[in-house]
Amino acid sequence: MKFDDDLSIIHSYLCADGYFIKNPPKQKKKYYYIGFRNTNLILLKDFQKRFKRYFRISPRLREGERCTVQNKKIYEGLTKSFGSFYSYW
Repeated sequence: MKFDDDLSIIHSYLCADGYFIKNPPKQKKKYYYIGFRNTNLILLKDFQKRFKRYFRISPRLREGERCTVQNKKIYEGLTKSFGSFYSYW
């Protein structure tokens, strides 16, 4: 992954209010979610715009709630490149 302005801001959003969900190992149906939760529509739209520009996939936007993407390749790329997106204080 090439680190540029869009990816650095996507990374910041995910560290602040993001989440990653993967199915339990024993479950047959596989899923990979990347999400950003926020009530501020400006931030949600900015995340959506930057994510689409960088990954060429548009996250689903639920106004006042979140943006979500289901994509195994992006999920694995982000978690392998950056590990955890949690802030440790």
